[in-house]
Amino acid sequence: MDLLSIARIMLKHKLLVVPVMALTLIGVVYVAEFSKPLYETTADYVFVPPPAAPTAAQIAQDPNLANVNTANVFSRFNDQSIIADAIVGRMSSASTQQSLVNAGADRRFTVTPIALYGSPEPMVEVLGTGSTAAEALKTSTLVSAALQRSLYSLQRAQGTIPAYMFTALQVSSSPPVIKVSSMLRSVVAILGVGVVLLFVFVSVGDAIDKKRAGARAGADHTMAANGSAPQAQPVAANGSAPQAQPAAANGSAPQAQPVAANGSAPQAQPVAANGVPANGAMVRPPELHLWTPIVAPPMSVRGEPRPIGL
Repeated sequence: MDLLSIARIMLKHKLLVVPVMALTLIGVVYVAEFSKPLYETTADYVFVPPPAAPTAAQIAQDPNLANVNTANVFSRFNDQSIIADAIVGRMSSASTQQSLVNAGADRRFTVTPIALYGSPEPMVEVLGTGSTAAEALKTSTLVSAALQRSLYSLQRAQGTIPAYMFTALQVSSSPPVIKVSSMLRSVVAILGVGVVLLFVFVSVGDAIDKKRAGARAGADHTMAANGSAPQAQPVAANGSAPQAQPAAANGSAPQAQPVAANGSAPQAQPVAANGVPANGAMVRPPELHLWTPIVAPPMSVRGEPRPIGL
C-alpha cells in the first residue's frame, strides 16, 4: 500500500480522521503553551575525609590529645564511597523529601552519587528543579543545606566529634537552564498516541466498509441471476452438488433417466460395428405403424417393348 492509497483511505474516512487529528493538535498546543516549563540547576559536593589521628609525638607535645575521640566509623572502610551512598539514601527517603517540599522545595529534586575530576573521594550531585529559575535555585539551596545536616547527624550518631568528621565541600555549580527535552518528550508522546489511534480507527472503518461491500455484491449477484431469492439445491448421496442435465435438441427439458434397483444410473450398452450389441443380446426392431404406406421398389426394364408379329 503506497502513500496515495493511504491518503485516499483517510479522505474516505474523514469523519474519523478529523476528530483524532483535532484532539492530537489540542494536546500538542496545551503541552507547548500552557504546561509549566522545567528549570534545572546542579551543585556538586565532594566529601572530604577527616584528619588522621594524632601521632605519639603530637600527644607528647599536647597530652590533651590523648583523650580526644578520633574514631570515625566511615573512615575505617577501604571504599569511602559508603558515606556518599548513606547520604543519598537519607536524602531519598520519603520523610526527608516531604520535609523539603514543605519548606518550599520542588518535589522533582534528586541527589545522586557521581565521580568527577578523577577524584578518589566520594562525591554527590544535587539537582535543583522548579517551574522558574528562582524556584530551581531555591530548591538547590534547600537540598544542599539538608545534605549538610544529614552528613553531620549521620556521623554524630556514631559518637564522632566534629573535628574528625567527613565534610561536604561544594566544588561546582551550574545556573538554572530550561529543559526543552522534557517538553519535547511530552509532545512526541502525544503525537505518537494520536498516530496510533488514527490508524486504528481508519483500519477498523475500512474493514467494516469492505465487509458491507462484499455482502451487497453477493446479494446483487444472486438477484441478478434469477430475479428472486435463491432456492435450495438438492444434494447427491455423496454430498456433491448435482450436475445440470443437457437440454434436448428441440429445446425441451431432458427426460428423467431410469434408475436401477441399487439407485445408480443405468450404464450404456456397447454396440458392435454391424449394429448388434457386443454382448450378444438382440435389439428389438422398431414396430411398424399401421398407417405407414408400403411402397414396392420399381422394376427395372432392359429394353423397349415391341409389338407382337412385327
